[in-house]
Order: sequence, then structure tokens, then C-alpha cells
Amino acid sequence: MKITHIDVNSALTGKAFVGDTIIALDNMPIKNSDEIHMKLKEPTEVHNVDYSSIAGVHLRPGDVIREVNDKPVASKTMLKYYITEGAVKEGRIHFLVECPSGEAYRDSCDMAPDVTEIALQQVIDC
Repeated sequence: MKITHIDVNSALTGKAFVGDTIIALDNMPIKNSDEIHMKLKEPTEVHNVDYSSIAGVHLRPGDVIREVNDKPVASKTMLKYYITEGAVKEGRIHFLVECPSGEAYRDSCDMAPDVTEIALQQVIDC
């Protein structure tokens, strides 16, 4: 995997350079860009849940949100964006959630228009 760009304010400035080849992370060989993405992504673990909210119906502390609407989530910013996008564009949010037991499960919920509006407001208020 070759480095093709480094942001000016990146932590890699002066440590890695365009054209460098990434062969391992944490002493583990890297075969493709997906492996790098999975290693470097920010965890999206659920820490607490308001059980009176829509999220409280399906999420529990310790769950890790892996995907929203079949898009891999690499940061809390991406998570919020994909949830908002799903609520606004589709009226549906589809999660891939990893439980503390290690099992992954999918849970989706079609929302009535008024519920979509409430859910979107909860996301915006975060």
C-alpha cells in the first residue's frame, strides 16, 4: 500500500512521505487498504443509552456500531452523518451492531414520518 497524500496537519507530517509503502501496522502485515481502515478507525462503542429514546429500544452499553445503511463506520462523525442521511433520505436506518458477546446482529426499523422527524431532531441535538 503506497501513501499517495498526507494532510498538512496530519500526525504523519515529517514521519511518512508520499510514495512510502505501508507493509505492516503494529507489527502485523497489511495486505490491503481495508485492513488499514479497520486498524485505524475510531471505535464507535455505545457508552450509555437514554432508554426513553429510540436508540434505547435496540442499543445497549458495550455495543459497537460497525455499519450504518451498509456503510462502514470509521468515526463518530461518520456515524452521525450516516444516521442523519438515512433518516432524511430514506426514512430508514439500518445498523450492523456487534454485541459484547462478539455476535453481530442487524436491526432495522421503518419509521413513520413523525418518528423520523423526532429521530432526526435527536441526532441533530447530539
